[in-house]
Amino acid sequence: MIEVSFPDEQPDKSLFGHLTPKLLMAEMGALSKLTGVDALKNLNVVITHLKPPSASIKKIKRELAAENKLGLNLVYPQQGKMMEF
Repeated sequence: MIEVSFPDEQPDKSLFGHLTPKLLMAEMGALSKLTGVDALKNLNVVITHLKPPSASIKKIKRELAAENKLGLNLVYPQQGKMMEF
């Protein structure tokens, strides 16, 4: 589980420690150098803490999908629904 709170357009000085899709994928890229790319293929990554408004959440999801070169299985939890892996 990891948070991605803002879309890529958010200025770095306004992230306050939060991630954007680009920053998350850069971290996953660094991880793949340690584990090998195949180890991350279809890895469940639960994305949390997407900040409103709704248009921003949709944009974050689009950006994550576009930048997902490692083939991660991006999971977006829904309130009240159980997640099983």
